Amino acid sequence: MKTIILSVTVLLFVVRSFSQTTTNSLLSKDYYLQKSRNQKTAAWLLLGGGAALFAAGLAVHTSVDQFDNIYDVFNESKYHGFGARAALMTSGAVAMGGSIPLFTASSRNKNLAMHLAIGSEQTMLPLKNGWAYSIQPAVKLSLPLGIK
Repeated sequence: MKTIILSVTVLLFVVRSFSQTTTNSLLSKDYYLQKSRNQKTAAWLLLGGGAALFAAGLAVHTSVDQFDNIYDVFNESKYHGFGARAALMTSGAVAMGGSIPLFTASSRNKNLAMHLAIGSEQTMLPLKNGWAYSIQPAVKLSLPLGIK
């Protein structure tokens, strides 16, 4: 009895089970293309919004009452509007700079989607007295090697 239980246990660990599984939606081509489109839209919004903020910062009027000393920019009573102008221009530049990683991530996801395919492949499976071909779902990823 112990031999039978031990044999069945070893057999369960050794024998592979071939079954069809559902495809993972996180690895689909459509998922990466949609992700790329969303990232590109967000990047364009950041770039446009940053440019608008930067332009608004340039348009803010600043006035100098007496600009005899370079350190008068820190004097609020003599130099009006410098803080708003600097804040708008800085936030605009940061927003435009923040669009760069989104553009690169969008390009990377689009390239990944172009090289990814979900299909089916034939595999040989053991049958009673021989071998049989069976179709199994597969995820194919092509990696280009070398110079284009």
